[in-house]
Amino acid sequence: MEWMFLLGVATGMRSMTPIAVICWFAWRGQLNVHNTWAFWTGNIISVVIFTVFAVGEFIGDTLPFTPNRTSIFPAAGRVFFGALCGAIIATAYLEPLAGGIIFGALGAVVGTWGGYHVRRACSQKLRHDLPVALLESALAVAIAVIAMHAYLRTMNKYPVRYRDSMSGVALPANNRNSENLSSNAPTVGHGSGAG
Repeated sequence: MEWMFLLGVATGMRSMTPIAVICWFAWRGQLNVHNTWAFWTGNIISVVIFTVFAVGEFIGDTLPFTPNRTSIFPAAGRVFFGALCGAIIATAYLEPLAGGIIFGALGAVVGTWGGYHVRRACSQKLRHDLPVALLESALAVAIAVIAMHAYLRTMNKYPVRYRDSMSGVALPANNRNSENLSSNAPTVGHGSGAG
């Protein structure tokens, strides 16, 4: 669950960055969202849209008239996208959906208010906000990418389940092996002389 929390933290810092990173991973076939409600993340249209939104947020965050992230609507949006990112990863890894939503939302709360106070303190110390804003944007990208790679490493290390490509039903990995063995095993008839 830790990568879901990290994605939430990155969402609190930059709301569009983690969802854009997730879409890139899904589009590249590195995220198992096929035949799930999160299938749209693997669409090139989603990749383009959220990437544009993320870049626009990087630019907008440096402008003086950008609303405070801790205001009600920006904060609620970050929590929503944090929960969404957690739900997508939970779905892809066949973890409880509620857990993904909770961890993603909690991470977004930490990233929103924690990031705000850290940035304000650093900006006051440096007397310039632009370098701090750019550093925070880069950090949000790094956290999101690291969280996704951590997810992939865990998935490859513990391939507990897989999702049937036709039905989308999650099955234990040992079922997959037994199915393969049974399908490849020769059939012995009663009249084969085996007895």
